[in-house]
Formats: sequence, C-alpha cells, structure tokens
Amino acid sequence: MTKYLTRNAKCLAVLLASILLLCVYLHKAAAQEPQGDAAAAASGIVPIGPNDPLTVTVIGEPDLTNTYMVDAVGDIQMPYVGKIHVVGMTPDESGKLIQEKLSAIYTAPQVSVVRNGLGGISVTLIGAVTKEGSSALRRDAHLNDAVQLAGPTPEADLKHINVTHGMPGQRHTTDTYDLNIFLSSGSAVGNPLLADGDTVFIPKISQSMLSVSVTGEVGKAGRYEINPGQTAFDLIALAGGLLPTADPTATYIQPMGTTVQNPFNYMTAAQNPANAQLNPVLKDGDQIVVPLGLSLPTYAILGAVLKPGQYPIKGVMTLLDAISDAGGLEDRAKAKQTIITRTTPKGPAVITVDASNTKTAATTYLQAGDNIQIPHGSPPSSLNPLGILETVGSIFSIFRL
Repeated sequence: MTKYLTRNAKCLAVLLASILLLCVYLHKAAAQEPQGDAAAAASGIVPIGPNDPLTVTVIGEPDLTNTYMVDAVGDIQMPYVGKIHVVGMTPDESGKLIQEKLSAIYTAPQVSVVRNGLGGISVTLIGAVTKEGSSALRRDAHLNDAVQLAGPTPEADLKHINVTHGMPGQRHTTDTYDLNIFLSSGSAVGNPLLADGDTVFIPKISQSMLSVSVTGEVGKAGRYEINPGQTAFDLIALAGGLLPTADPTATYIQPMGTTVQNPFNYMTAAQNPANAQLNPVLKDGDQIVVPLGLSLPTYAILGAVLKPGQYPIKGVMTLLDAISDAGGLEDRAKAKQTIITRTTPKGPAVITVDASNTKTAATTYLQAGDNIQIPHGSPPSSLNPLGILETVGSIFSIFRL
C-alpha cells in the first residue's frame, strides 16, 4: 500500500510540474504576442484606420449585419452596444472584440469582419511641385506617393522635405525627411507613412551661389562658388585666365552628371562677352575644360589697345587681326608709331608701322614671338599756355592796326 501511495505521489508531482511549466510557457507567449498595431504589423496586414469600411456579419442577426465606417477617432457605432474602438487592430481582432461586446446581450454570437478597402486620407502639398493643393490618397500612402502625384519641379529640394502633422485644432509637429535616401537605396527612412491632414512642403534648392569648376590650362584650376548669371568667360577670368599653353578655341563646358561637351570658343567670347550664345551663362555643377594647345605660336600686343596680352597665332595673321583680337585701339592710341620687335637670325629687329593705315596694317604679317607696342598719346590739356600766348598776341596785333 505504501509503495502504491509513493508511486501516486510521484505521478502527481510530475503532473503538477508539467502544469507549472505549461503555465509559464503560456504566460511568456501571451507577453510576446503582438497586440493592436504591433499584431497587424507582425502579420503584414495594414491595421484598421480611420475611414476604413468594415463589413460586420453577425450570423442570425440581420439588424446588426452591416457595413460600418471607422470614424476619425477610430470607432464604429453598432446598435445595442454603441461605440467600439477598432483602430490599430486586424479585421480578425476587431471581430473578436465585437463578439465579446455582443456576448453581454446575445448567447454565443458568431461574428466575422471583412475590410472592403482602405479609407482615404487628405494630404496638402505646397512648394516646388507642379500641382499644389490637397490630394486624396490611400491610407497606406507614403511620402514618395504624394510627391510623385504632385510632380516635383526641377528645382525641388528633395533632401529637405518638411511634413507637418495634425488636423485643424490639434497640436502640430513637423519632421524633415530626405526623400533622396529612399530614391537611391529604397530605405524607408526617407519615405514615411503619411497621415490624414498632413501638409508636405517641398522647398526649392538654394540658388544663392552656384558650384562650378574649371580644369586644364588656366592659372588656377579648381572649384569656385559663383553668383547666378555669371558666364564661362567670368569663370576663366576668376581662375586667372588662360595659360599660353591653352587652346582657346577648343575649350568646352561639361554639365554635371553628363558626358556632353558643349563647345566654347574663349577668343570669340572675349570679343562678345554680352552675347549669351557665344559666352553662355553657367549652371550649377558645370565644368569648364581648357585643353592643352598643340604648341601654338604666340605674339604679344601691348600699349594702347583695349585688351593687351598674349595671343595665339591662328594661321596667317596680320597686324590688323592682332588689333582686332585685342579689342581695338584706345582713343588716344598713337597708331602711326606702332613698333614691332621681332627676333631674327641676326638678332632683334625693330619695325615701325603706321597701324592707323588699314591697308598697311592688313598687309603687315605677324611671326611667332612678335612683340607689338602701340604707344599711348598725350591726354588733351584743358589749359594750353602756348595757346593762351598766341591768343593774347593776336589781340595785341588787332589793337596795333
């Protein structure tokens, strides 16, 4: 008998231990089971939200079976039981809650809930978009859905989009998102879920300064910050001008992110800097490339010209061509006394030319290394003592008559 009782006691102890372990397991499972929004997220189902249409079927109760619209605070209104808060739940969870509420009135009610679609939200978009104003979106719409629907303009700053949350009369908060993160990597960080009443503001990219660069045969290649409206000629001047080794006729502009090479003739632009076709206005990110010339011979023209400096000899060139490339003569230029210093096998030679004579200038051909000097004339004097003496002498001669 004692042996039998001992065996029963052991069985009872094992049973109690098993029950205890089962209780611990169920407790942990209940603690880990997602609830509400967390359950919906874990199941991959979009949780019930405002404006969702729910078809509730109560078997044998046609007066309760109906389609109910979730209101702005997340409730549905049912006969006999009143408001039931279902927002954040899955349809199955809401069915269990409704069944629980009805159990206080009905015996073992059988309830099923089907969501007929997602309710819509109203989102307002303003700023750098082609279609400003309110837009109706699905409740599961994200920031990119709204932005693409409104159509961002080319100057839209997608890195600093402000989303203001809150319905009228509610406390408002604003968050800033970088949509480019989502567009480049698909990361949800830059593409949040929107809510009813959100206002999305897309600013314009700041145009206070433009970032451009110049490489190649210039005095100081590199990246420069320039004002909107500045030209290719301006940038090359900012970079210290062309080096003697540059080919000014083969320069080109390459827009950011492209392999396009837009030709830019520096010499032509220098003569017509106000002509936007010859001297284009730069855009943000543009790069000017100044290639190395093929050992082009040069000459120098100094003195009374508008743009003195060193210039390449392009083919057969004359003194008239050189004056033209240098912007023409100054008003006080003593062109008749133009001097060309030239290197010859016998040593330096000095040639005096009347550059004021167009025919002479057009038939005076340049050679590599020529140094052209056009003297400045004396400025006109407002008071000429000799002229005054001549005038006084004339007056006295009149009185002698």
